[in-house]
Amino acid sequence: MGKDMWHAIIGLSIVAALVLFIIFVAVSLFGTPDFFGAPEANATTTSVADELHLFDAADGVLFTCASGKALKAIFTDERVVLTLSDERSVLLPQVISGSGARYANPDESFVFWNKGDTAFIQEDGVETYSSCVTAGS
Repeated sequence: MGKDMWHAIIGLSIVAALVLFIIFVAVSLFGTPDFFGAPEANATTTSVADELHLFDAADGVLFTCASGKALKAIFTDERVVLTLSDERSVLLPQVISGSGARYANPDESFVFWNKGDTAFIQEDGVETYSSCVTAGS
């Protein structure tokens, strides 16, 4: 084999290694592709009544909201820990409010308002959890 043949083999090996590395990084970051549109193994459809068991173990105040949503709020010194029915948990510091209690992240893209037995959540200016009332109301 000549020198040019070895250069070609080494060049192709480097390109193949680079492509495999890029594929590895992509799969590590984004997971494997779903070529056939199969539903996720853990995908389910539940109602708020089914989801309320998510909140059973936590202390705090349970709010039921419009659109079949719910949230649990655990109030601590100048903070609130929220557990949402879409399985997210959020810790927010209390911020200045004219009325009621207002909790928000630093850029105020996520805001939780609470006054008495009512509450709502705004995400990026859109009310995503609305007409929330304590479960006993």
